Amino acid sequence: MNKLMSYIGLAKKAGKCVVGTELTRTAARCGRAKLILVASDASPNAIKRAEDLAAYYKLPLLHIPLDTQALGHAAGKPPAAMAAVEEAFVQMIQKAIPDVQPDNGQ
Repeated sequence: MNKLMSYIGLAKKAGKCVVGTELTRTAARCGRAKLILVASDASPNAIKRAEDLAAYYKLPLLHIPLDTQALGHAAGKPPAAMAAVEEAFVQMIQKAIPDVQPDNGQ
């Protein structure tokens, strides 16, 4: 999972990843988000919000093996239940956890 955390941190530094519910929603709404990440210990309410966003904006949703603490820490932010990644880093993040396939938001 160190590779996944590194890629999330790199994407954040490059300005290609936002962390947190509201920023993820904004990125999806603006069309910048290409993948939504959900922490393993996200609340049922946060998971539903992420699934709804993915379905509405037809984005893939990936349940990652990081908890909210680790997701926030990887991006240099407080604990967060979800994040949105822009196109440049989607494949890198998906390759970091090959045994987890995204749910297509359809």
